[in-house]
Amino acid sequence: MTGNWQAIDSHFDIVRWDACSGSVRTMSQWLDSDKGPGNTEPDKAFSDSPEYLYLTPRQRRRLSTVSKLALDVAVGCMDGQHQAPAVFASRYGEVGRMAGLLEDICSGEDASPTDFSLSVHNTSSGLLSIQTGNQKPSTAISAGHDSLGAGLIEAVSQLGAGLPEVLLVVFEDQMPDVYRCFGSRDEYPIAAAFLLKSGGSYRLSVRGGQMIDSQVRAPFSTFSQLRQLIGGVSGKRSTVITGERMSCRIEKA
Repeated sequence: MTGNWQAIDSHFDIVRWDACSGSVRTMSQWLDSDKGPGNTEPDKAFSDSPEYLYLTPRQRRRLSTVSKLALDVAVGCMDGQHQAPAVFASRYGEVGRMAGLLEDICSGEDASPTDFSLSVHNTSSGLLSIQTGNQKPSTAISAGHDSLGAGLIEAVSQLGAGLPEVLLVVFEDQMPDVYRCFGSRDEYPIAAAFLLKSGGSYRLSVRGGQMIDSQVRAPFSTFSQLRQLIGGVSGKRSTVITGERMSCRIEKA
């Protein structure tokens, strides 16, 4: 059964956005890349190298791919405006680094202190605070295939509670081989950031629905969900982002 649309009581504007997955970064690239940025074969690695525009050489060497993507788009979206509350949304966070740690432990090797410190779910939010000096509150959300929708609800609700602006960052890693059976064929390292502020351009509505078979993953790929959101930003009257247990509708007010 599908419920009725329920409006989140806050109108908002999208000031800026930045999103990257492989070589896909501009508005036209996102709207044209309906099949994703990389290889759709599950046994082949992500091959398109992203261009990190806002990272230092040390960060490019030290951080995982998904942390580099999340930090890069977040800094780019903030555009020098570094004091903003942030919401980070991801299903599995640093799943690749964590899988590597577990494999080392299982093989009898010592766990790397650096890898351990950078393996937590809120790694990216901490890195953003350190790099930019952002001392505003940060929220980390994990809601399965509804993580993007849950992040939107949290960010818009914070605006409704009186915050003037909120940075929403959505990111996902490509599932490591050991967890491949829990992922889908069209997952790639991906990250997007949206700077939202109170305003009158958009309104958000949410509708709950029945959870579908857990083996059906394609409709919930983060790439396709972000493409829907970016398409809405590009000028559509409304767009719907479909998740596993809920859908979010963004309409022009």
